[in-house]
Amino acid sequence: MLQHLPIHATKQGQGAYINPARPNHEAIGDHPTLPDGVERDGFLRIFREVAKSLLQLSNAEINTFYTIASRTRPRDWKDPKTEPCCYNRQCDLARDEQTSRWSMARHEKRLVQKGLIDKRTMASGQRAGFVGCGLFLSKAIALYPTMLAYKQQLTEQAKHHGRLCTERSIHKGHCKAALAELAAANQSCPELDALTEAFSEWPDARQLRAMPFDQLKSHVYEADQLTRSVLSLLQKTLEMHHGGSINAPPYIQDTTKESIFVCSQKVTRTDCKQSDYIKRDTPEGASTCLDKQHNFSSERHQNEYHTKLGGSGLYDLCSANMQMYLAARMGSRLEPTPHDIECAAHAILPELGIHSSAWTEACQAMGPALAAICVILTDARTDDPVSPVREAGGYLRALTRTHKRGELNIIGSLIGLSERRARERTPH
Repeated sequence: MLQHLPIHATKQGQGAYINPARPNHEAIGDHPTLPDGVERDGFLRIFREVAKSLLQLSNAEINTFYTIASRTRPRDWKDPKTEPCCYNRQCDLARDEQTSRWSMARHEKRLVQKGLIDKRTMASGQRAGFVGCGLFLSKAIALYPTMLAYKQQLTEQAKHHGRLCTERSIHKGHCKAALAELAAANQSCPELDALTEAFSEWPDARQLRAMPFDQLKSHVYEADQLTRSVLSLLQKTLEMHHGGSINAPPYIQDTTKESIFVCSQKVTRTDCKQSDYIKRDTPEGASTCLDKQHNFSSERHQNEYHTKLGGSGLYDLCSANMQMYLAARMGSRLEPTPHDIECAAHAILPELGIHSSAWTEACQAMGPALAAICVILTDARTDDPVSPVREAGGYLRALTRTHKRGELNIIGSLIGLSERRARERTPH
């Protein structure tokens, strides 16, 4: 949850009156200045981003401060011996802002109360530089570290907010696909009706983006629990119909035994061979919600690679770190579901240094199920003893580009990873 940083403001009313006979009213000692690399305009950009939520200022008050600050000398913001000061008359500022003088006076009073400006005038209300009268902004400069820290909090919260939206889209894809398959099986029971009704009440992607962070976090947790319940009901139903587990035999066998690997043309796009080292790329771009891009077909809950390898087969191919994420989701279950694998792959992205846009691009190009497999392969390549990947995000993007060209050989890569895991388990 975003925590508001403390702001120490002194309520000073309309400002201080200055005696013209004593024009030198600068405080003893140096005035606060902006840090190296930050100029007045950079300060104003950050101020605009945080003023409304941090200082509870209106748009009109923010514009007034911007007008006042823009009429100061930029060098005064960097010189500890001088204070940035606006000497313009109140009526002139009101004219420039296209507002009334009374509104400008109200805005100035509000900025004084918030500790952003120090208003010093003569008894008549006049402002003149030669007697040290005007609107001084040293207090605003002193607040810059607080505003910068708050902006960083906003940035981090926006990242977490986007990640939660993406996680909810994973739950939605699996939940909707499983409900569709249960409906196709003509299953009608109070439990299914209750689950379907709960799913229908989920907010759409647009509402999700506007949802407060704490509320969104709670909703994503509830969506995860509902999806687990739907998938559990589907598995029980299918086992009842087929008289056994729905998991097919593993496609890649234990390589500690003598095995024969057969590549299926329905799965591979090129001849079966282990993928070569792929050139690194730098992650860039912004994250977007995947609700509209995800495939909500009835096959979403059971992808082809999970069917061929089995949940335990995929688990054995994962790194120890990825297995930890999977184990946290599996609980007492013996093997992960495709839902578990996608959620774990999404959860490990920050640890691998993969930008959310790389995941989004992969999901849009090849679907979340195959994107999760690519994350498993990427994670495994980061500690490859022969040619480790230094930029995991770039490697995932390279896999996506290879898929778009129709050259991605997932089965070959999985076979190569299986052989590597077998060598690692074999005592030297």
